[in-house]
Amino acid sequence: MNKTIYFLAVSILFLWAGCKQAKPSADLIIDAEIDIKKNDDIKNQSELIDTCFFINLETNENHLVGKIDKILVKDKRIYLLDKEQAMSVFIFSISGKFVGKIDRRGKGPGEYSELSDFDVDSVNQQIVINDGFLKKLIYYDYNGKYIKEISLKFPTCQFKLTDKQIIFIGSGYGHNLVFSDLKGKVAQKYFPYNEILAIELPNHLTNYAGEILYQQTGNDTIYTIQNSKVIPSRLFKINDEVRSFKMYGLEIPKQITRYNETGEFVTFAYTYESTVKYVVFSKKSKKYLIYSNQTKDEFISYPYAPQFYSNYNGYFVSVIQPHLLNKMNSKYLLDNKLTPSSNPVIGFYKFKVF
Repeated sequence: MNKTIYFLAVSILFLWAGCKQAKPSADLIIDAEIDIKKNDDIKNQSELIDTCFFINLETNENHLVGKIDKILVKDKRIYLLDKEQAMSVFIFSISGKFVGKIDRRGKGPGEYSELSDFDVDSVNQQIVINDGFLKKLIYYDYNGKYIKEISLKFPTCQFKLTDKQIIFIGSGYGHNLVFSDLKGKVAQKYFPYNEILAIELPNHLTNYAGEILYQQTGNDTIYTIQNSKVIPSRLFKINDEVRSFKMYGLEIPKQITRYNETGEFVTFAYTYESTVKYVVFSKKSKKYLIYSNQTKDEFISYPYAPQFYSNYNGYFVSVIQPHLLNKMNSKYLLDNKLTPSSNPVIGFYKFKVF
């Protein structure tokens, strides 16, 4: 994880005068109570999986993927962000064939010194990269050809494009959430910073069925961004006595992270007593199941999904390294002639109804 550190409000439910705030919603889409202290409901995550399929990415020494920080599956393509090792955005077809990559490090036009985030504009067929250090967005076409860049007057770590505006996460003008027009001119600001230290989450901004969902460090509420408004829409109330956990010597307010959603289920992670707990919530039955982080060999059995990065056509999307498939004793590894040095495999999963 990119350990970009920035300051948040002591409580994001109470905002200071003179700042825009997210107004309470009378009708939450989800309002659930989660007992994170209870014992795990299942011993092995594979018990939850109903259907899955895998796409192994073409491997070549010129396009080896390192650590994957973000996945987008759009327009029959798979886009992968590798911030630190390759410092590139990789593009594969939906069948796993290598299409291209954006790898233009530098400080000149069309180049970046820090690859903070990326997004895909399907309408204009553009790939947009955020350089948080040089404070700019860089636009490329689908073939990776440089188009333009726009300068920003504030530091950012993540962003999301819409047809009328750009939504930023960072420290713009002392706020965590900033809306700008398509030229980068600031229009609205939400959630002022204060003295509480917070960590950049893997996916502050996610998409579900046309909604842009926003999750903030130190919070158990998910917000919907709609027409420049930030509306609380999903609340997962964690045990009152489970208030915080320590990170870098500081008390971090209780929070959920790695939030993802499909038409049937919600998944997220929560840290409790130094253990990462995963929650799967059924939107239909309002029930939920909890299991702990499962990285030991004894838990790795087919079909295994280390963690979920995004969603696509009702599936949760994950990444599996070939050596994990080998630990699963999976026939898939042998059939596709994968080796431990092969590029990762992208997994698509649906849960059983409960």
